Amino acid sequence: PDSVIKFAKTIAMNWTPAKICIMDICESEGQLYLLEFNCFNCSGFYEMDLENIVKNVTEYYINCGV
Repeated sequence: PDSVIKFAKTIAMNWTPAKICIMDICESEGQLYLLEFNCFNCSGFYEMDLENIVKNVTEYYINCGV
């Protein structure tokens, strides 16, 4: 949802552990909370779409010339 994206962007503007990272956000009683914010290689992917994650990270690095 847009509210989660806005919340994540606000947090990332204040601090980001690495260029590629994973942020876990939850909602409780209508309030959003940050659970975890790790660099990519220290993150668990749980039930994420790993193919999509790898595709997007690869595109990021191709586009930034790394």
